[in-house]
Amino acid sequence: YSTFDYANELLLSKFVLNSRGILVQTYWDDSKEDWKVVGLAPKDECDVYGTCGAFGSCDSLSSPICSCIRGFEPKIIEEWNKRNWTSGCIRKAPLQCQRVSNSVEDEKADWFLKLKMFKVPDFLERSYGAKESCRKQCLENCACVAYAHDAGIGCMSWSGNLIDLRKFSIRGSDIYIRLAYSEFNKERYLKVIIRITLIIGVIAIASAACYLWRWTAKKRARKIKSRKTLLLDYLNNVKLNELTVFSLKEVATATNNFHISNMLGRGGFGSVYKGGIWVVESKSQYFD
Repeated sequence: YSTFDYANELLLSKFVLNSRGILVQTYWDDSKEDWKVVGLAPKDECDVYGTCGAFGSCDSLSSPICSCIRGFEPKIIEEWNKRNWTSGCIRKAPLQCQRVSNSVEDEKADWFLKLKMFKVPDFLERSYGAKESCRKQCLENCACVAYAHDAGIGCMSWSGNLIDLRKFSIRGSDIYIRLAYSEFNKERYLKVIIRITLIIGVIAIASAACYLWRWTAKKRARKIKSRKTLLLDYLNNVKLNELTVFSLKEVATATNNFHISNMLGRGGFGSVYKGGIWVVESKSQYFD
């Protein structure tokens, strides 16, 4: 049972546990003269305490709704396959304090996995301090398995099993889960591979661009050379003694001293005139 008092005693409200095991909170709406629902508990399966067990995350928008958080695996896989998740999840790799080997790898400190927009689990321990001090406090305490920070609450830390973790689509808090250093090896290697791939890609693109530029330049040079060769071959084949040569005086007489009435038009190299039955092109550098 639960007892409580309202600040506003004029508000008429009631709680009813219906036949489906859902607690319904309603209040009396005078304007509509009817009971209005203001709260349901639980709203969905993720609202049921411990649905996904220890270190299990519940997301009502996923199918199945339960999954083990990173660094953990189902404790009893047969039950999980039957959608019974209450047995929860167990660690894949032990934390630094739990390792007994003296190898270099085992001496490396644990890291934290950031989970965004989560409902923080039950049985938290509070302390005051900045976000970085929360991390340090948790690392220095072998029993600490997770921490979070809230401006209004301060540091929150958890020891033992994390129960009732839930993923939200909006709001929620960021919680940092303590994992063994080895759990992040693949992520670090992947980052290195991505960086190397990007560097190789940039070099390949630059090399291809350089090759294309050189190939285009050579092709352009070959075209220019080919045109010059054709022009020289043509000029070499022209027999100048077979061409009719006119003097300036003859051209002036034929065009009536380059009269405008004999002009056919203007081009990029000068004006074009007609002279008798000949068509004559004057060079701008010689004639006005």
